[in-house]
Amino acid sequence: GFIKYGTSPHHLKPFAGALNPGVPKFVRLALRQAAWYGPPLLFFYGLKSWADSK
Repeated sequence: GFIKYGTSPHHLKPFAGALNPGVPKFVRLALRQAAWYGPPLLFFYGLKSWADSK
């Protein structure tokens, strides 16, 4: 028999199009998480800094 080998377009560009829609989505989700975890982290960092200065 005859066997033909080729390269899939998915192998040529595995991340094609992943960066363009992915970056704004990542930023949006990261900011949403930062709004949730940021205030307690800032509070306890300030508390630790205050305790270290005493």
